[in-house]
Amino acid sequence: MPENPEPMTFGTDFFLMVQDMIKTEVRNYMSRLEINGICSQSEGNIINAAINGIGMGD
Repeated sequence: MPENPEPMTFGTDFFLMVQDMIKTEVRNYMSRLEINGICSQSEGNIINAAINGIGMGD
């Protein structure tokens, strides 16, 4: 039976980089929705509040 590999650990820098990438992608996605008229102002405010609530806002 093969040995179990050691679990991988990631440093804080890695998680900050991933969080920044996600924040950028969410903002790009929301901008495209707003440009296309799919997202109303109130929906945008709700989404911004949710993003800020999980620590992804500025």
